[in-house]
Amino acid sequence: MTLATRLSSATALAALALVAGAASASAGVDPTLNNPDNWENGGQYVCSKVEYADGLKSFTKASGVAFYVVKAGREVTVTGGGAGSGYDTYTSPKDISFIITCVPSGGGYPPS
Repeated sequence: MTLATRLSSATALAALALVAGAASASAGVDPTLNNPDNWENGGQYVCSKVEYADGLKSFTKASGVAFYVVKAGREVTVTGGGAGSGYDTYTSPKDISFIITCVPSGGGYPPS
């Protein structure tokens, strides 16, 4: 095998590794988790979604909220309890991409 052939093979393998890495990184989170309608549990909750630019790492929970769905990095976390529950703040080491807020369908707090 000539040097040019070895370099060409190495370049092709490196390119394949980059493509495979990008594909696995984009596999990420199940897209149905990003839809507030999928969290409403047959009308039991009213859910709304707010997307955020990079930089948000924490938020203060509001009273009356049944639960939050938070995507930070590649993880989706469901966290419950609003203000006064002992878990008044949610903090992540990664940037928060979106927060889905779900309140009981009978009311709770005014959605923002």
